[in-house]
Amino acid sequence: MQVPDPAELGTPAGWRRAQQIRYHARHGEQRGVVAEVTVAMAQHLAYENDYERAEELLTEIHQGGQRYEALSRAGAAVQLAVIHDHTGRTESALRLLTEALPVLEQRQDKYAYALMRIGIVHAGTGDHDTALHWFARADEAAAGDAFLQAQVRDEMAMSESARGNFDRAARLHEAALPVFRAAEAHPAVVMNLAAQARLAARRNEPADAHRKAVAAAEIAVTTGMLRHAAALFLDAGHWAEQVRDLRAAEQALRRSLEIGGAVDGFPAARAHYHLGIVYARMGTIDPAIYHVRELVRLQPEAAFTNWLEALLLNRQELDGSSQ
Repeated sequence: MQVPDPAELGTPAGWRRAQQIRYHARHGEQRGVVAEVTVAMAQHLAYENDYERAEELLTEIHQGGQRYEALSRAGAAVQLAVIHDHTGRTESALRLLTEALPVLEQRQDKYAYALMRIGIVHAGTGDHDTALHWFARADEAAAGDAFLQAQVRDEMAMSESARGNFDRAARLHEAALPVFRAAEAHPAVVMNLAAQARLAARRNEPADAHRKAVAAAEIAVTTGMLRHAAALFLDAGHWAEQVRDLRAAEQALRRSLEIGGAVDGFPAARAHYHLGIVYARMGTIDPAIYHVRELVRLQPEAAFTNWLEALLLNRQELDGSSQ
């Protein structure tokens, strides 16, 4: 029985098929299939930020005792660790990963992935020296698996960037990108280009940061990663604004608002703020006033909003523009 791929799991039909496979495999005592499908379903739920349901499914496998093979339980432990890391349970994540390592050594790819996840947990705490130690181990274990090695080196690049080793970080990111493109791993391409954009911004290269953020955002739109797309267009607009490319800034910021309207938690106030500034610099006062008033409506507690609105209203009166 073929386990649905991540894209298929994102559809109602694919999810139903996964449930059916899991049901029949369970009744047919095909425990390996049950574990594989259950972990795939949990990964999809975690991607959708439904951590509670994902953790419930993974715990069933991880604590399943002799019903499941040790390798299946260890694989579930790794995915549980990812959820624990995302939800702030760092010590638990590290414990799950380190306990799984001896079992995972029999599978090179799973072992290397677990080593990488340990590095990611340490990077999340700001301990980039320890993170790089684990990434180096993961890189060695992943030898021969170009895609996994590219993933490891992408993570390594972010820790190198955090330590201020910008040139090494850039080389690592740039080396990983063609591997992701060749594999048509669009989410990995998006995250790589986004990381490159942030790195360019840290190197005080806002024009390059804008270009890479827009490239990442366009791919994110086509692959349904709307939350990432909205955030990337917002950052791209800010970086274009920094180099006074006002048309490019306007386009990116407007895209961020259009896409962000369908995304829970999108910081629309920030987009309106930057659009207000951009339109003011372009001399188009009415749109500037509109976006500043939207900012005031969304974030009335911000100390600078009244000042900014008064400034633009005063300029509007001086220019003789109508409201």
